[in-house]
Amino acid sequence: MVSGQGALMDDSVAPEERIKIELAYPRLFAQLVRDHLFIAFDLGDIRVFSNLLCEDDNLESLLRDRHLVPPLITAGFLPFARPAGGSYDPICFDVRGLAQPADAPIVQMDHESILTHFQIPNPQPIAAGILELPMYWGQDSWVSVPPKT
Repeated sequence: MVSGQGALMDDSVAPEERIKIELAYPRLFAQLVRDHLFIAFDLGDIRVFSNLLCEDDNLESLLRDRHLVPPLITAGFLPFARPAGGSYDPICFDVRGLAQPADAPIVQMDHESILTHFQIPNPQPIAAGILELPMYWGQDSWVSVPPKT
């Protein structure tokens, strides 16, 4: 269930308002970003960031954090969301060891480990992939499920 604010939009938005993403996201998410316009939306307990520049919670603003994002990307974690409750912990695709995956495990990363201790934390599994994400959240929080190997 997709809840809260957010929805796919038609093509009434000017092309210059669309975010151009340079990251090699898993193909399913990359296709969503490329082929559709959407404002930020809550998918269970996860806030998926918009691909529109005019939105406050957009992918470009998420990726702009120069202290948090470069170490994540270097370690194989591609941020695309945060917890809907307001936590600064990035929600990422875990693409370590995967070459151009269609989908990838989704994990939560502790931002304080990176910003304060300069270490990449152990990822906290959320779902085996974006297609399986809706099956894993509970009433008040998501249910961690180990990613498929």
